[in-house]
Amino acid sequence: MNVQRVMEVWDPVGQIAGTGYLITDRLVLTAYHNVQGAGSTSPRAVELRRLALYGEKQAGWVAAEVLWPKQPPDMQPVNAVTGDDARVFGDSTNGPSDRVVNGV
Repeated sequence: MNVQRVMEVWDPVGQIAGTGYLITDRLVLTAYHNVQGAGSTSPRAVELRRLALYGEKQAGWVAAEVLWPKQPPDMQPVNAVTGDDARVFGDSTNGPSDRVVNGV
C-alpha cells in the first residue's frame, strides 16, 4: 500500500471521520460506514484530504461527492464473530506473540 494515497474522509453531516484510498486522481474508495450519513444530493456531502506524513504540513479539506451506493446496502449479518473466533497476535506493550484467546 502506498501511504501517500491514504486519504482522510470527513462526513460533516454524520460527524464521522474515517480513511479511504485514492485509487485514481479523482476517486477515493472508503467503507460505507464512513459516508452513510452524507446526503448524495449535496455537492459537499463529504470532505477529503491527503493524510499528512510525519513532519508534513496538513493539506486543506476539499469537497467530495458520494457516488455509490445510491441507497444503503443490505447489511444483515451473516455470522456473528464470537470470542472463540479470535486470535491475538500482538499488543502495544509486549510486541508480537501468538497468544490464544478463548481456547482458539
